[in-house]
Parts: sequence; structure tokens; C-alpha cells
Amino acid sequence: MTMPPGSHPTEPDVRERVRDHYTAQRLGSERMRAILDGVAAEIPAASGRRGQRAWSRWAAAAAVGLAGLLAGAAWWASGPAPPPESPPESTPEWATLVAREIALNHNKALGPDYAAAGFDELASMRVKLGFTPFEPAGWEERGLRLVGARYCSVQGCMATQMRVVDGDGEAWTLYQVRPDERLARLNDSVVAVDGVEVELWREAGLVMGLARSR
Repeated sequence: MTMPPGSHPTEPDVRERVRDHYTAQRLGSERMRAILDGVAAEIPAASGRRGQRAWSRWAAAAAVGLAGLLAGAAWWASGPAPPPESPPESTPEWATLVAREIALNHNKALGPDYAAAGFDELASMRVKLGFTPFEPAGWEERGLRLVGARYCSVQGCMATQMRVVDGDGEAWTLYQVRPDERLARLNDSVVAVDGVEVELWREAGLVMGLARSR
């Protein structure tokens, strides 16, 4: 930016120069000095040694301040972006988000890694899950039969995905999840999403999800 002869730089002018230059490139010490010298050239020269000493002190202080400003700006610019906000817990939006992930995995219809006709046959999964898969309350009344299970996750929490079938041979999926603080506050609900009905509830310290195609 060229200034008319005889005019003096203002504070906004200096700040604009620094901002524009930092946007273009990271400043090295020599380049920083060149900018300060350019600013000094547009400030009326002080007479005598007193003026020279004043300018030297001002330049040193400005260099230190500018270096700190640039370092802070570089740190801020290079830092990780803040994570997107999740829907508040215990709201319909939060339940829908959880149900959507369950429905997605249900629709994949992946085969089980462990064939099992009963929950007691899944006891070995405890080592990796941190809990033993168990038969939910009222299971017999639902008329569902266990076929097998595999490891999965729900909202980043370790889980087991169990394939079950009803009396008509229709495939359902039962999820048992070791919850974190967010999932532990999930309300019981039934959510229809992506062509799947997902029932969510808590039992024996786990979050349960039962999914079936509609």
C-alpha cells in the first residue's frame, strides 16, 4: 500500500499490513524486520540520538509483540477444528441419531461371526466386549430365536450385534451396547428410520436396541 507523500501511517494501516502479510506467508525474522523498516520510513524521522534511541526501543518492542501475535495466530490456525455439536441427550433428535446407526447396520444384513443357538454360547465375547451378552427380559414372549452374533459399535461404544429370527423367519437384529455417559442417558423409545423400526431401552446397565424391517 503506497501512502501519499507527507502523510503518516495510522494504527489501522499498520495492522492491515501485518494481517495481509501473514495471510500470504509465514514471516521470518528478516522479513519481519523489513516490514518494520517500511513502517519506520513513513513515520517522520526524529532528530538526534534521542530520536534514534526512541525508534530502536519502539522497533524492538514491536518486533517482540508481532512475533507473539504471529505465533498465536499460527497456533490457532493449525489447531483442530471444534467437533460438530451432537444433538442433546435424551431428546428425540438424539434417539433418532442412535437409531439411524442401528438401522444402517441392520440393513447391511451381515452374517454372524459366531453361530449360536443360545446366549450362553456367546460367553467368550465378554473378553472383548467387557460384558457378557444375555437374554433380555420378555425374550420368550417375543418369539425370537438367536442365530449368531458379531462385534460392532454404536456411537463409538463397544457393542454386539446379534442376528435373530421370529416365528415367520423374518430377520431381526438385537444390539447390546456398553454405554458411555451420553448413551447412558438415552431415553427408552421406538424410532422408525430408513425403513427400520428400532426399539431402544436400558437393561442391566446396557443400552439395548432391537431392529426389524418394516
